[in-house]
Amino acid sequence: MSCFEPADPSHKEIIRLLGKINLKNRDERIMYKLLDDGLTQYESKTDPGLIENEDDKLEKADSSNIKADQCKCANTINKSVGLKIDERNHKKSECHVYFTMLDDIPPPVYQQTFHQWKAMMDLNFNFWKMRKRKIIYLQPLDDFPDFVNNSTFNVNKKTLNFFELLQLFASVFFDGFEVQLLPTLDTVQNDWKITRRNHKTTGQKQQLVTDVIAYLSKQRPKDGFCMLGLTWTDLYPTPELNFVLGEASMPEYAGAFSFGRYEPKSYKDGVPPPEIERFDGFLIWKMLKVLSHETCHIFGQRHCVHFHCSMNESTSMVQALRQPIFLCPVCLRKLHKVCKFDIKTRYKKLLDIFQAVNAQYPHEYLENAVHWLEDMLVEIEKAETGYM
Repeated sequence: MSCFEPADPSHKEIIRLLGKINLKNRDERIMYKLLDDGLTQYESKTDPGLIENEDDKLEKADSSNIKADQCKCANTINKSVGLKIDERNHKKSECHVYFTMLDDIPPPVYQQTFHQWKAMMDLNFNFWKMRKRKIIYLQPLDDFPDFVNNSTFNVNKKTLNFFELLQLFASVFFDGFEVQLLPTLDTVQNDWKITRRNHKTTGQKQQLVTDVIAYLSKQRPKDGFCMLGLTWTDLYPTPELNFVLGEASMPEYAGAFSFGRYEPKSYKDGVPPPEIERFDGFLIWKMLKVLSHETCHIFGQRHCVHFHCSMNESTSMVQALRQPIFLCPVCLRKLHKVCKFDIKTRYKKLLDIFQAVNAQYPHEYLENAVHWLEDMLVEIEKAETGYM
């Protein structure tokens, strides 16, 4: 008896399959227990990482609770899938590694498993009311350089500008929600009273992100689930802190993110980094990463402490950019619960986007995303055809 249904594996089984990839034998018992408890799901490959869950759950994960057929299937997966993929990925690139469990797991109070997330959301009646509004609005704010406004991207035989590319990516990442792009809004002409400052070290103009979010929330159309603001101006979170790539507020169903050009830590000997004058693959990858991360917060997801994951917390741009662009199994399950997307179809659509962007603006991060998605689709196909 297999723990997968070859003909038509459910989304839960697919997520289980993705997570089993690259697990070591010593992790099998723990991970199967966690899966049986409905705590996990599986995804990603651009950076090292896979999750470790609650300490109390780990202690309870004794082998007496594991079915014999599950253990047999686990051994089969590790022998026929995990090791082979490890070897293949190592030959491709050292960056092509599936998630592995994090070493340092904080106390349960700082964790958010699927069940913890679901319990919190079940008590948030406003969220489920808002969820019926199936539109995510993308709102460009103020002026952007000419190269941003004039650049085009060819995806699926369609020519898109940069904002339309973000719109397409968001509509696939959050498949199940419609994403609408609004005309650029001038915050000064619309009398948005945003706190502004010039950073004491960089001298660059910055906007207080919480003020931006508050106005975006007020601006959100009545049929909108959330409002996402995109700005070229740098953002900062509090007077004491100096920089943030983006931030989102679930209570306000709004978020804001920037191109993050002038993080103070990026200055060398007081000299700022060069002004951005054109798109490259790294810049595009960064914007896709920040957009998806901040929007997931609006869906109630806290920072992930289990796997190396798109939802990991970061304290600097360098740290943020070392993290994967895809969700880990735990966070994927949370998003799937709300969006109800088809996992395989979603991965195929994401693959189309990353392949197209990487063909036009090649970059290692984009290429890693392409390889990861290709491998995940291969594993899903194997499950569907009864490979397991």
